[in-house]
Amino acid sequence: MRWVNRSDLAPVPRTLELTVRLADGIETDLAEGKSIWTGRENLEYEIIWSRRDPPTGMLQGGKSVQTYSIIAALASCAGVARPRTTPIIATNETFGAMYKASGAKVSVAKDLTVERFTCLQGQAPSRAIALALQEECATLVYTDKKLYVYRLADLFKEAPIDDIGQLDTTALTQSDFLTSHQVPSFYSTAPDGTVVKGNYDSTRRSIYVPRKSERVLRNMSKVLLRRHVIQSQMAQEIIAGDLLTINGENNVVMTAAHAMTHGIEASITSNSYFWCGVLSE
Repeated sequence: MRWVNRSDLAPVPRTLELTVRLADGIETDLAEGKSIWTGRENLEYEIIWSRRDPPTGMLQGGKSVQTYSIIAALASCAGVARPRTTPIIATNETFGAMYKASGAKVSVAKDLTVERFTCLQGQAPSRAIALALQEECATLVYTDKKLYVYRLADLFKEAPIDDIGQLDTTALTQSDFLTSHQVPSFYSTAPDGTVVKGNYDSTRRSIYVPRKSERVLRNMSKVLLRRHVIQSQMAQEIIAGDLLTINGENNVVMTAAHAMTHGIEASITSNSYFWCGVLSE
């Protein structure tokens, strides 16, 4: 009855939300830990959450309509969202090696080296992965069943896959006030006790982080800022990491959500939604 397939620039790059009509055996088939294959790429998703929904209050054929919902994560990357039973600590190691050590089972086609990676026992590696990416001004792009680690600046060097045109009908968000709060400047201290600063070219809030170099501190303030939200007809070929030209400016797709809803009267609606952003100064 409802299907939402998301592509994200996140430690778990694909997720699935599914709501089906409750029927005999469905709770067993869609129990936590089971797999489901779906989407344009026909990827395997591992169910990580499921529930029998409250009654809808609708009737069909004299019977009450009840639904069953699940949330699933890309099976090859779902392991990075689970708390660790052992710690992972490394310096100057490839990101792909750390990602696989965190529980992922995916081929890494493009990689880079991270200065420091720490995930303690009991912590979910996904947060440590996101932090390592921020420190290297990088992101994950999952395509062709492989993982690519890109510098954010390199994403904008790719060829745009579509041009929205000069008439901008997207939902636009642009606020220097919000940016000054959401994208801080970072500072640290050197071994001799002197202060090491990152990007302080503009006025914004400051955050102290220990044991970081000036390069890393500057990287941490260079992030993707959401600018546009686009609704379109179903376009599953567009995924997170793709470049779109909007009103003459290149934007990276940060999240792509493809959704279908099946009504009680057999009507089907389908759309795609894209959250797009630009690189902060």
